[in-house]
Amino acid sequence: THVVRAVDIARKYRAQGGNIIIGGPGAYSCKDYVEKSNAFDSIVLGEADELWQNIIDDFDRVRLQPVYQCASYPALVHLPFTRFDLINKQRYRKSYIDKNNPMLPIETSRGCPYNCKFCMVTNFFGKKIRHRPISDVIAEIAHHRAKDIVFTDDNIIADPNYSQELFRALKPLGVEWFGQFDTTICQKPELLRLAYECGCGVAFLGVESIDNNNLIEMNKSHNVKNSLKEIGDAFRHTKISILASIIFGLDYDTEASMRETVNALIKNHIDVLIPWILTPLPGTALYDEMKTQGRIIHENYSLFDATHVVYYPKRMTPKQLSEAYWRLFRQFYKTRPIIKRLLCFEKGAVLEQLFYDLYASHLVRKMIHPWKGKTYTVSR
Repeated sequence: THVVRAVDIARKYRAQGGNIIIGGPGAYSCKDYVEKSNAFDSIVLGEADELWQNIIDDFDRVRLQPVYQCASYPALVHLPFTRFDLINKQRYRKSYIDKNNPMLPIETSRGCPYNCKFCMVTNFFGKKIRHRPISDVIAEIAHHRAKDIVFTDDNIIADPNYSQELFRALKPLGVEWFGQFDTTICQKPELLRLAYECGCGVAFLGVESIDNNNLIEMNKSHNVKNSLKEIGDAFRHTKISILASIIFGLDYDTEASMRETVNALIKNHIDVLIPWILTPLPGTALYDEMKTQGRIIHENYSLFDATHVVYYPKRMTPKQLSEAYWRLFRQFYKTRPIIKRLLCFEKGAVLEQLFYDLYASHLVRKMIHPWKGKTYTVSR
């Protein structure tokens, strides 16, 4: 959906004589759509770390190439620090613990050893995990004087040995941070304890489904070993809040199983539900599979935002899936489940959890996803 918006903006800007470059996972995913739009002078495919100087030089000499693509995955050694001093921080949501600044995004690795059907990360960043030197990560945090951090890694514990070393290096800094974990962390209590001790207060967890058939079908079988109860108990023991990402509309899902999933999340005291509708993103194995099966309803990419049904589910109609999704999303943020969650919290965290629950409840009633916002749509 961001690519669609970028295309619309680029067309207007090019009409005024501007030069436009698009890059990143969006350009990679929707390469054909972007090329056919004729909205951009240049497309950058893949990681641009080792390309960017050439792109700038070509831009200065008015000889931009139509396509730039890295020949290999770059090493993440001595990357320049992001120039956050060039942005207007007032335009970003403030941190809870640093009222003058937003949460600071920091990257420690790229790549993912898994290859989930619905995900593009492995295709884009590769299956081998590449790490930044921990000394570089710590130096960047110190450079920005960051107090509240979000690690942008798709899985902060993909390499437990690296994670352990990183967590120990973070501990003296006194920062608070948020990161993405996979569910295998509940089998590593020592690593989870280290995460808490070095400042992790919230974990984004790719639970995706509590039905093992769905997990196996989506190539996410590593999640099969961990029940929702085990996950909830492990995180509650270390006092780290869980933001559970759940995908609805998988091939074994029904309206009844979706309802059972939300009830199980409430029963096991999961702190935040972040549900999505299965979306066959271009560039993923899921897209190729559904395209072959004739299950994709349309290719208006402005609606490929994981809150609209753009394919034919196996055990529901598109309308049934959409209605069940929003109904159960609202159910999780009703008064009784909110009170039940708050009773499990330490006194210091109750107000923060209550604030988020009320905020989410308000938006979901309007059919606005708290983690996505309003959809940018274009006419087909």
